[in-house]
Amino acid sequence: KPKKELSLPFPFSIVSFLGFFTIMEEGTTAQSQKRVKAEFSSPREFVKYAQTEFDQAKTQFHKFLARDAKILRQDTFNGLQIALNRIKDVMVLLNQGTEDERENQYWLLYNGSIHLYDCCQYLRKSTYGRQAAQYIAFSMMCLDDNIVLTTTRYLKWKIKLY
Repeated sequence: KPKKELSLPFPFSIVSFLGFFTIMEEGTTAQSQKRVKAEFSSPREFVKYAQTEFDQAKTQFHKFLARDAKILRQDTFNGLQIALNRIKDVMVLLNQGTEDERENQYWLLYNGSIHLYDCCQYLRKSTYGRQAAQYIAFSMMCLDDNIVLTTTRYLKWKIKLY
């Protein structure tokens, strides 16, 4: 018997797993994300993928921002949100690994949180501050879910996020 999808008034579905939530683009499921991660033959290949996604998302973000620096138009915000979701999706994939994988790739989560924070600074200065807070909260939960990132070395960064 097929499961019925919950229809929401906005183009995202909320999926709960591993003690934190993620808002994924419609059509993206946790299973398809696991499938994406399984396609990589080595951790090095996945690291390269993650770094490329982060770079492309930042480039995409700044292209939309260049057209509407004050983020006054809804289509600009929608484009920025797509870029932020790319970063977020990679962070979700990173958190789905084994404990050893997550400990070895902690720096990718750290970098992802920096990218999200940098991008959200622009949203916070516009009328989309509430949406920026959701991405920052997600970033904090990802950092809290990684043993390496809970050490005092990263305390200043975590305080900055809060």
